[in-house]
Amino acid sequence: MASSTSYLLLPLPHLLALLLVLYANPAVSCFNSIFSFGDSLADTGNFVSYAKGTNIGRLPYGETYFHRPTGRFSDGRIIIDFIAQRLGLPLVPPSLAGPGGQGFRQGANFAVGGATALANDFFRAKGLNVTWTDYSLGVQIEQFRHLLPSLCSSDSECHDFLNNTLFLMGEIGGNDYNHPFFQGRTVEEITTYVPNVISAISSAIKVLIDLGVKTLVVPGNFPIGCVPVYLGLFQNSSKGDYDPQTGCINWLNKFSEYHNLQLTTELEKLHQLYPDATIIYANYYEALLNIVRSPQKFGIEVTEAACCGSGKLSNPPVFCGDPGAPLCSDPSKYISWDGTHLTEAAYKIIADGLLDGPYATPPITGARSGLLLIHHEEAQKGSTAQTTSNEVTQTPSTPIVLNPTVPFVTIPPGGLVGPTTTLNIGMDYWGGSASVSAVRGKVPSAPSGAPFVPSRLAGSRDKVPPDPSIQDERELKRQKRKQSNRESARRSRLRNQYCL
Repeated sequence: MASSTSYLLLPLPHLLALLLVLYANPAVSCFNSIFSFGDSLADTGNFVSYAKGTNIGRLPYGETYFHRPTGRFSDGRIIIDFIAQRLGLPLVPPSLAGPGGQGFRQGANFAVGGATALANDFFRAKGLNVTWTDYSLGVQIEQFRHLLPSLCSSDSECHDFLNNTLFLMGEIGGNDYNHPFFQGRTVEEITTYVPNVISAISSAIKVLIDLGVKTLVVPGNFPIGCVPVYLGLFQNSSKGDYDPQTGCINWLNKFSEYHNLQLTTELEKLHQLYPDATIIYANYYEALLNIVRSPQKFGIEVTEAACCGSGKLSNPPVFCGDPGAPLCSDPSKYISWDGTHLTEAAYKIIADGLLDGPYATPPITGARSGLLLIHHEEAQKGSTAQTTSNEVTQTPSTPIVLNPTVPFVTIPPGGLVGPTTTLNIGMDYWGGSASVSAVRGKVPSAPSGAPFVPSRLAGSRDKVPPDPSIQDERELKRQKRKQSNRESARRSRLRNQYCL
């Protein structure tokens, strides 16, 4: 592995040819591994490794790409999967499942469904019923610290290893608000949690950078006012609470904007403190809102309902994976998979916006793509061209550029005004113990007070004899998956050939 002071000796024609290959293959990256932290939006299998019997471990979760449940809270791949594939790396394995035969040299995912940025003692002190995982962000960071000595054994080796590794910081922080909202706490109270959440995220970033990490992607929060579970939770909001264009609840989105504003402000401070680190803000808020505003542009037809399950926290709820839970015929036409998490189709749209822009600054593929910092005077002479293969192409003294398109709203001194709810439910609703497999079909008739099933889910799949067209569709999906795997392998070969 080349050091940051290595030189690339190439004649000018060969150098130009190399540059042409790199620019023609923008997804060729010189990151050698990915490590991830976060919650269910990033979890690739940690939650199901210890929460036995959960719905997440049953079909239809995972049906679209993997054709089996993998522990991802979606019908298929999530954002981290698309990032790994575009960078020519294997899918990032969950840490709690163990290293397996390949080990964790090419990355590990510490994200756990239900995880919070703050330790659970914070919520207990607030009187909340803590039913979710103990794997908070601090615990996940500590797990990585314990793993690091097995990945590199000397200061120089660790320097090179961490310098060529991409770190994904979540999404994390959303559950610090979800859990209190779901237990009936007011937005005024939850707003006071935000500085603590931002401090926890900042502390985790500092620990990683102090260890030698150079490139981090830090996502903001989604616009929760557009999420079906919140639309159902606060469905009694007045008409003026809704955005007429999107149908999202304004005051909930303003809360998300407040979190993101505090986060980006903290990232600016961190950049001043660590000018040699590349801190990439991932604008999840605007990426998702863009889909909600113009769904037809992305082939989306349903924005306010879930593809699987009722998507609502009614009493009793019908969750994705429950027996008889409704299931849409085509998840790619939906934004929401289960009312809280997104479909593979929506995750791919967002991931593309992070990899290529405009929802990450700099775009992830641009942060290290090519890894050639060339002294043009020397290149013009056809002599020695210097390359710093372990440095990012962003000038260290340049402050990070935050995406200016997010309509941040300052929270007034009195806090945001919004309705309250008496619903008391925590993340334990993902831990169902039913042993019966999910039934594909319509929800049977239920007595009064049963969960509302959105009319847009009327296309639920009934049990019918095998349809040749459906089998052809499944074969097409298998072929697409093979093609995607071949493309990932191709990028990996290019990365090994051209990255120093």
